[in-house]
Amino acid sequence: MRIATEDRNGLHGAPHQLRRRPVSPGTSAASGPEPRSARPGPRVVGWSPQPPVRRLETLRHADGAARPTTERRLRGFYLHMALWTLQAWLAMFFTGAAYAKLTQSQEMLGHLLGWSQGVDLTLVRAVGMIELSLALGVLAPLVAWRGGGVVMAFSAIGLTVLTAFTLALHLSRLEFGFAALNLVLAGGALAVLIGRLRDGRVVR
Repeated sequence: MRIATEDRNGLHGAPHQLRRRPVSPGTSAASGPEPRSARPGPRVVGWSPQPPVRRLETLRHADGAARPTTERRLRGFYLHMALWTLQAWLAMFFTGAAYAKLTQSQEMLGHLLGWSQGVDLTLVRAVGMIELSLALGVLAPLVAWRGGGVVMAFSAIGLTVLTAFTLALHLSRLEFGFAALNLVLAGGALAVLIGRLRDGRVVR
């Protein structure tokens, strides 16, 4: 501790008296107390204040990084709804086609299909059963997704193969109207298959 001398006159004209007083670390004998701003404040080890501009940049960066995630979720939702709409349309179409093959007479089927003329009715009924099974399989995830997703994938593959075969049959018979219809159906079934299969697994 530093020692300083203080020269001070007494109140009653007493001669000069020298008195020693302790000097605190924050004062100086020559210049008096140090300003408050010059005194060292408490220090926190391992922490440094971040400038406001950098904080704003961090928040802006965090906000910008969250936007693609939201947009990706929206795109996934829209794709999910579009695929379900397409699956429902395919199921309704093939259910109606299967109902006609399972219930109509061979003469009526000849007028409706064309290719069924001269074909055994049992084969036509079998095709109707296959179409009905595949149509219901496309909607299998509505019952249970864990097993229904696999059934849906195989049903989409079956519809793609069936419509491709029917497309070739109608082209060989020069029935371009039916060929165009089966081309659209094959594209829809293939779109469902591609949309639901990602990274080798069925996704919702």
